[in-house]
Amino acid sequence: MKIMPIHTIEWDEHYYDVEYTYEAGEPSTYDHPGADASVDIKAIWHVLKDKNGVPVNVDILPLLEQQEGFDRDELQEEILDELDNKEYDYETYED
Repeated sequence: MKIMPIHTIEWDEHYYDVEYTYEAGEPSTYDHPGADASVDIKAIWHVLKDKNGVPVNVDILPLLEQQEGFDRDELQEEILDELDNKEYDYETYED
């Protein structure tokens, strides 16, 4: 399992940091069908204020998943598409 840097998204006019894991795909061979690369979102962080007005990082993934218009699978595909268009040293982020 490879841990990747945080991916920042804009949703509903706010910015969020998405923490995720990345599994590189495997090429197919004559005796193995191979596997596609995958992303699994672990948390979506956003800075909110506590009751005293102090900023705190909060994992809001459970809340976003309840919101109409939020699509976890679509976001994972977006991250994969971006990774396909960038050069990363995946070994740097190995778990």
